[in-house]
Amino acid sequence: MCRFDRRNINRIHKMSEYRYFKVTGGKIKAAVDDFCKTRREQTRNRIEFAKEVGAVATYANESEVIGFVFADGQTTPKGWVCVSAENKAWRPFGNAKGNRKLFRRMREDYKLWGCYQLQELVQEQCGGNLNVFRFMIGNRFKLMSLEFQETGLALLCVPAGEWDSAKQKWTPPDDGCVELKMSEYWKMKEDAK
Repeated sequence: MCRFDRRNINRIHKMSEYRYFKVTGGKIKAAVDDFCKTRREQTRNRIEFAKEVGAVATYANESEVIGFVFADGQTTPKGWVCVSAENKAWRPFGNAKGNRKLFRRMREDYKLWGCYQLQELVQEQCGGNLNVFRFMIGNRFKLMSLEFQETGLALLCVPAGEWDSAKQKWTPPDDGCVELKMSEYWKMKEDAK
């Protein structure tokens, strides 16, 4: 199961600023499945990359691999420096040819899909053109995100706000994506506990 939600990418927002849709089938389910499949594959590639350099995991954000985590007691390669305060993540240091290639791979080859790519997939499935400024207020740029319940049910979180008038309101393309009332959303959260 894909474990991607807005907590994983440090997005903090008020609940009233989002509308929640239960994804059960249809075109949106296809977009969510594509997103999760790609995300799992990218995560697997990062794990393989870590094993390739002798580490157990990568220390990274969505846009790049920052360093590598080595097992307790395992010695780090000579010439590597610590990148985290906990002394658990290390990266190569210096301008040697091998290090430059490794840095390039860390920055460019192991990116993860995030909310922007999710919104692109959803908009494509809706047959619409992606307007990245659709959910923008002033200098705040909001994107759709996913939240997964313990049951495996996917919820699509769609930004709402002043622009969300009846004329501009985002609507799902079919019956496979049903909007939840806030009371239903909170009941679902409480039932999961």
